[in-house]
Formats: sequence, structure tokens, C-alpha cells
Amino acid sequence: MEKILIVGLDTIAGANLAATFKDRFTVSGLCLETQVSVAGCSTEADSCDEPLPVVQRIRPDRI
Repeated sequence: MEKILIVGLDTIAGANLAATFKDRFTVSGLCLETQVSVAGCSTEADSCDEPLPVVQRIRPDRI
């Protein structure tokens, strides 16, 4: 299954993208300000200051 990394999971657009894609892709999200969770998606906590290690670990097909 393809992996997607959504930057801004804590935004309306980011949360809606995650909810839409979670059944077709493995979805991970980075929150910019407020920690949130979306059912069926993983959330990367405290990672916006240093996103490169998260990208290297998750290795998403799309960002």
C-alpha cells in the first residue's frame, strides 16, 4: 500500500485529506500547531521542527 505523509494534519484540509485517503493509503500526518488524531492514521508528534528524520523513517511515496 502506498504511503502518504500529510503536513498540516491539524488543519481542516489536512484532516479531511487524511480521512479521505485512509482507506486507500497508509496515512501519516505532521501537526503544525495542535496535536490531533484522525482515526486510521498515525500522527507524528513534535516533528515539524525537524521533519527530515520523519520523512526518512516513514519513507512516504507522496508528501
